[in-house]
Amino acid sequence: MGCLFDLEFLLEERADEKYREFSSSLVPNCGTMLGVRLPQLRSLAKRLVQENEYSAISRRLLDSSIFEERMICGMCLGYSAKTFSEIIPRLRRFIRRIDNWSICDSFCASLKIAGRSQNKLSDFILPYFDSKREFDVRFAYVMELMYLSSNRKYLSYAFKTFDRPVIDKFYARMGAAWALSKFCALYPREITDFMERCRLDHESFSMAVRKICDCRTLDLKTKVRVREIMRGRIPPGAKILKSAR
Repeated sequence: MGCLFDLEFLLEERADEKYREFSSSLVPNCGTMLGVRLPQLRSLAKRLVQENEYSAISRRLLDSSIFEERMICGMCLGYSAKTFSEIIPRLRRFIRRIDNWSICDSFCASLKIAGRSQNKLSDFILPYFDSKREFDVRFAYVMELMYLSSNRKYLSYAFKTFDRPVIDKFYARMGAAWALSKFCALYPREITDFMERCRLDHESFSMAVRKICDCRTLDLKTKVRVREIMRGRIPPGAKILKSAR
């Protein structure tokens, strides 16, 4: 795997037209999609890192119009990290290139190194909650739910990130809703108390309520309370929005 041509060949070899048609319909702004499944992309990314090929082609992958190449670029960034601090400059560059939810979420999932540096992570993502860019905001909420939600220490931090309107972009608001529902599943009493007074915008709140009510691990009492809170907030004639990734 000595050059980018080899990677292109390996991607084309694994491309599935039916999967491409299905996936591209779910991912707006994906650019050119070949139709390679996520497990295969993860395998190729790990191989690039193991064979020390990533650094030589990272700029080319970052600027690529091919969905799978940009996905691999983000995965390699996560897989190659020894510490969270060392990759922060490259993180910033990659975050600016995120333009769809699929790359955003898969990139976040590859950054497991961040879970070992929760204080640094919380400081790093904090400015992104206030960004005017849709996927900056989604990145912040997805990182929060993946790597901070399991630590009760970050409940007060989470309250601050949810106690604000989210920019009027669907995938940013869905990221906030997903994160709020995850925190609710882990800390139902604290989160439902907070939801009584939080200033999250109506659309994000509505999406979160839907996700909470769909959660199989939450008890009926919590779901009933969340619906009651929603009824107290909902404008006349408005409907609760359906959730989506």
